[in-house]
Amino acid sequence: MVWIFLHCSYAVTDFYQQTSSPSVHLVLSTLSFNDYSWTKNLSSQNYKVIPYMVDDQNAQYHTPANQGNEAMGHLTYMYDFYDNLPDISIFLHGQDYVWHIDGALEYSTAKSLNRLDLTEVLRRKYMNLRISWDIANPNWMNTSITIDSPEFSTKLKGEEPYMKDAFEALFPGDPLPEILAAPCCSHFAVTRDTIRSVPRERYQNAMSWLQNGYMSSSISGRIWEHLWHWLFLKRAVDCLDEHAALCRNYRICFESAGD
Repeated sequence: MVWIFLHCSYAVTDFYQQTSSPSVHLVLSTLSFNDYSWTKNLSSQNYKVIPYMVDDQNAQYHTPANQGNEAMGHLTYMYDFYDNLPDISIFLHGQDYVWHIDGALEYSTAKSLNRLDLTEVLRRKYMNLRISWDIANPNWMNTSITIDSPEFSTKLKGEEPYMKDAFEALFPGDPLPEILAAPCCSHFAVTRDTIRSVPRERYQNAMSWLQNGYMSSSISGRIWEHLWHWLFLKRAVDCLDEHAALCRNYRICFESAGD
């Protein structure tokens, strides 16, 4: 896997040249025992780390409850910092090495951040940091599936039969998409204006939904993994070609999808 990364790096082309350095918050939704010292070795000096602890009410940044996995930390930050946002907020888990990061980046959050094209984030307004279509694309969550549907998979898609009710509760008045699909899983970057395009009270309502709902954290948190692109883009399917997204997001470029 390391060989692939090094091999790809020779083909890098800087399509987007940044003229200035945007301000950036790294928002970590994490547990108090997780080690996020890896953030000290990032190449960018403009990254300010904001660790939201889901299990420590005495921490400087903490969630109202340990419910909904990383979604609670992400939403709490958006509510708390709504009027004091940087140019870009990047939402992550607390660990460096996670499967949510693509193999071309050696599954390393630090390596992905060191290569991330912030100019592309500013252009796109919202960017999923994962590239792979595995376990999410291009036809993943079907809102018509129920627990009794023969297509329902408890192993891979335990949240699927709850998507319709969750969507209607979280986005009242929005048309219900039949399909929701985007790369997994709550690692993304978003601009200040995009966060503020959503009314602040919607973040508070979403936090209350997580805290007071009948679903387990594993289900409610996974539901949100399929909703960020709808929240910010009102787009049901956000599936860019993998090789094109890898090049645009991280400047690791192949000549073709086959390569």
